[in-house]
Amino acid sequence: MMQPLQPDDFLTQSHAILDFIVDYYKNIENYPVQSQVETGGVLHESTCEAAVCTMAAARDIALNKIGWENISKLVVYA
Repeated sequence: MMQPLQPDDFLTQSHAILDFIVDYYKNIENYPVQSQVETGGVLHESTCEAAVCTMAAARDIALNKIGWENISKLVVYA
């Protein structure tokens, strides 16, 4: 059974995500608007693709900071 995040853990992980979003907006001109891969995927060039890519990038950045062994501690609210 999953345990809820402790307040300190929630704060740490929230800061990691917010840091990513701030860095993203500070450097938005460095991010391509369209996918750089071949077409053929269901999500290609859609709003859904952008959301999935953003969440995956945020996850990777957070896990690089807290360690990939902590992947089960991440929580996404949609």
